[in-house]
Amino acid sequence: MADDFRPAALLRHTRSGAGDHLDLLLALRDPSSPDDRCAVGWRCTSAVHSLHPGGVASLEPTSLHRAFYLSLADSCELDGGRGRVEPLCRGRWRPQGACRAELAWSPHGAPWVVSFCGRDGRPVDPADAGSLSSASRLERLT
Repeated sequence: MADDFRPAALLRHTRSGAGDHLDLLLALRDPSSPDDRCAVGWRCTSAVHSLHPGGVASLEPTSLHRAFYLSLADSCELDGGRGRVEPLCRGRWRPQGACRAELAWSPHGAPWVVSFCGRDGRPVDPADAGSLSSASRLERLT
């Protein structure tokens, strides 16, 4: 059902202490406000939004992010000298059975099926927020 999709976003983060990278954000639930820290996040160096089937992106887990970043429309300077973020694309996602998820980038169309794995190579269940936040790899299956 379309109504169980949650927001997703991919941001370019420049001039940060961690170096330039992309931030992949997936909402764990529907945000209650822009300040709701409901988005699990990862640093990644590959363009997750343009992976081909069989493509893999390495992920580095970060802290929960505010819902504000899921709907960011323009670039913004972060406070505290944390750099600048620029929205690359927004999308939607939802868990799909054991250890898989559907992920769709707007306006690119049909959802992909993706899987998440931990550092040990074992699948991570995207329906379990604790497991999902420790994922270190995303693979596009379809």
